[in-house]
Amino acid sequence: MMVEGDAGPSRERSVTGAPPYGSRHVELVMFDLDGTLVDTLAGIANAINRASKKHGYPPMPLKRIRGLIGNGGSALAEAVLSDAGRPSDSERIRELHRSYLEEYQGDPLHGAVLYGGVVAVLDRLASSRVPMAVCTNKATTLALLILEGLGLAGYFEHILCGDSLQRCKPDPCQLDYVIERVGARRDASVMVGDHDLDIAAARAAGVRSVYAAFGYGGAEVPAVQPDIAISHYCEFEMKLEQIGINYAIS
Repeated sequence: MMVEGDAGPSRERSVTGAPPYGSRHVELVMFDLDGTLVDTLAGIANAINRASKKHGYPPMPLKRIRGLIGNGGSALAEAVLSDAGRPSDSERIRELHRSYLEEYQGDPLHGAVLYGGVVAVLDRLASSRVPMAVCTNKATTLALLILEGLGLAGYFEHILCGDSLQRCKPDPCQLDYVIERVGARRDASVMVGDHDLDIAAARAAGVRSVYAAFGYGGAEVPAVQPDIAISHYCEFEMKLEQIGINYAIS
């Protein structure tokens, strides 16, 4: 497993869509974290509301928090201030964000639950020698605490987080970084995520996209059209085969 720092990969794109010549072996699968591998809503809500209480702000409803997941902790802090009618200046946001990180790091696995079928998919990919990575906008410290705490970290060759590179999703730089280091073809690489940011990043990187409809984005497919959508990980392999991607060991 490699946790990555800053880099500036070059970009040589291919266009998403069905492969021109039949089926091909998947060479890389990249996963978002929150709402894709793990249901972390309870832990995020616990941390931001405890931090808010510490600073004298009212708690945010779960539905509101759910809609903000994927944009990073700073977006949560900014929303708390906005909802409370307080000035959202950079210093207040930084202060509340620091408190949020402290609260979250103190209880990173609070209510965290693996999505059904996740481990079976990861095991299947690992047994087929398919490289895997995490590409998330979550802070590195939190992502590692969750992945290691739930026994998932060992599956991934690369872990790219919101503070790993200069930009976050929907910018494709995390995906570009992993693709170049693995040496995978873009049209044989896959990004799995529950947010339109994940699908937009996949399209910008020229890789296949899988929308996790069970996550925080909801069952409605994003306006940025994914290649396929799954409602449970039991559909993952079958849906990939429908767009010409398989697990066969090359």
